[in-house]
Amino acid sequence: MIPHWRSVGLDIPDEWKAAADLILRRQPITAMVLGPVDAGKSSLCRALLASAAREQLKARLIDSDVGQKLVGPPAAVTAADVQTPAQLAALAFVGTTNPIAGFARVVRGTRHLLGSAGGLTLVNTSGALAGPGRRLKAAKIAAVRPSCLVAIGQDPDLDQVLRDHASLPVIRLSTPPGARRKTRSERQKERETAFRRYFADAEEWSIDVSPALPADTASLETGLLVGLRDVRGEDIALGVILDLNPELKSLLVLCPDKCAKAVSLVPGMLRFDDHFHETRASNAVTRSEFPISRIAKKRER
Repeated sequence: MIPHWRSVGLDIPDEWKAAADLILRRQPITAMVLGPVDAGKSSLCRALLASAAREQLKARLIDSDVGQKLVGPPAAVTAADVQTPAQLAALAFVGTTNPIAGFARVVRGTRHLLGSAGGLTLVNTSGALAGPGRRLKAAKIAAVRPSCLVAIGQDPDLDQVLRDHASLPVIRLSTPPGARRKTRSERQKERETAFRRYFADAEEWSIDVSPALPADTASLETGLLVGLRDVRGEDIALGVILDLNPELKSLLVLCPDKCAKAVSLVPGMLRFDDHFHETRASNAVTRSEFPISRIAKKRER
């Protein structure tokens, strides 16, 4: 569940509480949270959602940080509603934990999950601010058109992003005293834990795909992360290819029960070992989407 102030895990500054009161008084509002790595963006989002829940206000979190997640699996833009914080409301498959590599999918997915939420909409972002990260922030802001930007921490690259969008109202906040920079190893372990949590109740499914050309299946490999899409074109689940028969275009995929409604499969850019340790996919993606001709849960012997 989304915790209240006392359970966020940090010593919440008074200015954060004042900012929350200011934001919650303006309804509807879409606030995009910006800041460098480990500045406290996720903690602020949790705190704001907790305050919205306390006030019984409608609120939605759009978690566009594909690497370090507040809700749902990495390698996807995800959404959760404050009324049902323990449930993943929706996801948009990106296929990588690198926001720059998944630039277009991140922007498109963030915009798509906004919908017409109303109330408070929080958009959490990654700490990428310079170079391509600056361009990614610009593309997200253009797609989301937020009511205001909430900027946490002091950073020259953050200042530049704010100057790029000087017409937008900005709430500047300091990094809380308890914030700590995570190591690369810690970040990797957190992603592995999040993937394991997502696939904890997943089962094996037999999926037949229909590529236009046999060579298209070269982009599919054992351990590849894939997205499953329904007839409306909505991403409904993530999966991992456990085995494949290229000649028959048949795959064995680990995925949640939601994939039963899938009509197409989207290759990602990551592959996993048995412990969900991620590496880049070894084959270039030659096709963006594969129609599914048959999908069925594998029967236990």
